[in-house]
Amino acid sequence: MTAALTTMAGTPAPPQPALPAWMQIIEDKLKPFQKRVRDFILTRPASAVWMGMASGKTLVTLSALSYLREPGHILVVAPRNIAVSTWPEEVFDWEIPLRVTSLNITPPGMRGKNGRLSKGQRNLRPDEFKALVDNTALDRPGIYTVGSDRFTDLVKRIIYAGEPRVRPVGHGRDDGVVDLDVLRDSFGKIEQGFAELCRDRRDHAPESDRGALEDEHREIGSAFAEARLVKLKPGTASGAAPTVVVAHRDPKKAKLLRCDQVRTDLATVITAVTGQVFRVAVNVAKADYSRWPFPTVIIDEAQGFKNPQSHRWKAMAAVRPYVRRVIELSGTPTPEGAHEIWPQIFLLDQGSTLGTSYTDHLTTWFIPDQTVLNQVTRWEISPQNEAQLHRAISHLAVSAENSELNLIGFASPITHLAPMTDDLSRAYEAFGRDALLSVLLTGLSDLRRRAFDDTMVATADMRAVIEAENAAREQARGAGLDKTETEEMVAEARRQAVESTGDRTRAQTAYDAVTLDDASAHQIEAANGGVLRNKLLQFAAGAVYLDLDKDDDGYAAATVMTTRPVLILHSGKFDKVVDICHQHFASGGEGSILIAYRFDFEKTILLHRLRQAGYPGAREYNGMPDTKKAWNRGEIPIMLVHPASAGHGLNLQFGGHTLIWTTLPDSNEHFGQTPARLNRLGQTRPVVVHTILTEGTIDMYMPGALADKQASQQRLMQATRSELKPVIASAVAEVNCAGASLYV
Repeated sequence: MTAALTTMAGTPAPPQPALPAWMQIIEDKLKPFQKRVRDFILTRPASAVWMGMASGKTLVTLSALSYLREPGHILVVAPRNIAVSTWPEEVFDWEIPLRVTSLNITPPGMRGKNGRLSKGQRNLRPDEFKALVDNTALDRPGIYTVGSDRFTDLVKRIIYAGEPRVRPVGHGRDDGVVDLDVLRDSFGKIEQGFAELCRDRRDHAPESDRGALEDEHREIGSAFAEARLVKLKPGTASGAAPTVVVAHRDPKKAKLLRCDQVRTDLATVITAVTGQVFRVAVNVAKADYSRWPFPTVIIDEAQGFKNPQSHRWKAMAAVRPYVRRVIELSGTPTPEGAHEIWPQIFLLDQGSTLGTSYTDHLTTWFIPDQTVLNQVTRWEISPQNEAQLHRAISHLAVSAENSELNLIGFASPITHLAPMTDDLSRAYEAFGRDALLSVLLTGLSDLRRRAFDDTMVATADMRAVIEAENAAREQARGAGLDKTETEEMVAEARRQAVESTGDRTRAQTAYDAVTLDDASAHQIEAANGGVLRNKLLQFAAGAVYLDLDKDDDGYAAATVMTTRPVLILHSGKFDKVVDICHQHFASGGEGSILIAYRFDFEKTILLHRLRQAGYPGAREYNGMPDTKKAWNRGEIPIMLVHPASAGHGLNLQFGGHTLIWTTLPDSNEHFGQTPARLNRLGQTRPVVVHTILTEGTIDMYMPGALADKQASQQRLMQATRSELKPVIASAVAEVNCAGASLYV
């Protein structure tokens, strides 16, 4: 079927080919605002789509990709659950003719090393992950999905690969010739043979040397396991054997493998494995980003790349120049504040809009809100600057909230207060004082040491320091040390020069001048987000972790129910959870119950309590698609999830509509994403959220702290979706006229 369009000149446009059936089904399913978002993606090589949770980001993106049909692989980087479940299922459900390969879990029915079919999907072994990555350059184009936590490993595996493969992993040559691909496929056997050779050498060494040899061989074996076979140099005309080039990206570990004995042993093992004589050379691996095989990259839940100091962000920034199209997807782009937007925008335009320096960005748009010891620990943005910032990125980002789509939504939230006895309240106050004092004393020690060191540097003879550094560099150059070893030698020379020429008396005075008040100003902010907050929240949850070794008295008693030692203090929250479950099922409540926990001991104790209370089917979410399917079929009455591992992309709306928070998270992102697993397309009941708070504890402050973080997030979403308002309004009107919900 074709359609004739009329051009502005009045002449018929060329007939447009009919869409394939699967594309037409998607086209008919998309709402007008979703098509507008898709067009936004189609008209620019880099785009950020900020759509509310459950508003169809994945389907909109797949629709855009079906129109683009760009050559080469597509890489989806997402939280693990989205990578292993959401994207493959969407492609399958809409019958999109694209091959999807997970770089996290095995495909259904994959055979193990023993040749037997796996009972279910499982996590990929390291060798399976490496084989899939190594084959990307040879496989036909398709979609690859990888968890954000594994993205850095993926980048390293590709850029340090060396010469490209000629054949897929495991495909040998018919003529029996040993080439680089054959050697790479034999890497596991070579590694095993090398370990056996080292073990044999230890067994024949004097007993007094075996301990040191074992440590040395362990370090060498670990270095070789991380190395790559990057090149095969042919033999020479004079009869010298061909050379296998081994490369490691860490100069220290490359130096370890470069030892004559190690190279000789490796050559011996490779010769034994292949039946052909080889020599071995060792180099420092060089990154080759031109081998990046994914011209299109989709970053789902892009707020996971909000930290420019993280390994995953640096890895993405490094490959960004070799990516033609980037699509960022997020429902909560700035969960902790507007300062988190720069890293995500940089990955879109490489600094064209907001600059290439995160520090410059902060000083341009923000003002210091808190400073400790001349270091800014918190930034604030004015309403005027925030509005201007939103306008500056409007050409890259488009947004739509699903609150405008009339989802089923949430019922009135229910808060349950777990009471504390007088004895427990007094114990909580004492515990808080002790925990705070411990944190402050640690901070006092750190600040005093810093004050001492800073004063020593300030009073040292800088001429002597510079001379010592230069002498160390010359010595390192003469010894042929690499860059890392040179830096270590220079740092040690500087330390000794400062130590010998600095004024220790003044440094000691500066040390003594630091008081507990200084430590308080410095440490409380960190403690609120870390040690102190967690200790107090543990107490409120019902137990506290203990710092015990296996040989300590009390370790066995503290690990009766948990793998990590804990002291169980009260059961207030656990009792409330059981009561809520009883009331839900006794009243004929439909659907299963999702329980979100914070601490691992909560999960362990709750599973024990729930099974005792008559719920043997209660289980934790293990991240596998089979578990999610069982939940949605109603086969799991109660499922426990941790927001960090199950807070993104999971479609759990078919299994139930009830969520229980045992302990609220610090992250606004997790706080918003977890309930959205239930409030999605297909949910037929208002989602009920129960929150359990322990009276008289830090628990009572958590809801307010999370609400403050949401304010900045909502302003950003509102500003960037302004141009979609007319389309959204017409979509709502269209559905209202039809007398149906947008999400049927």
